[in-house]
Amino acid sequence: MGVVIKWVFGIITLTLFFYGIFIAINEIKIRKARPKTFPCTYISGKCTVKPTWKNCQNMGGVPENVCERRLNKK
Repeated sequence: MGVVIKWVFGIITLTLFFYGIFIAINEIKIRKARPKTFPCTYISGKCTVKPTWKNCQNMGGVPENVCERRLNKK
């Protein structure tokens, strides 16, 4: 009887372990598929790129609101 209980406990534990892995993989897929947007700082709406110095340096010293608009135009 004790051996049967150990086997049942082992099977249940293994099933829960693989179920947890399945849930984690699905959560990672959902997060990768979700668009990464955030509220814009200088313009209205949602943005995908922040107007950092690195992102705006090739625009020739434009103000950050202009840079943000150009980086996030739809």
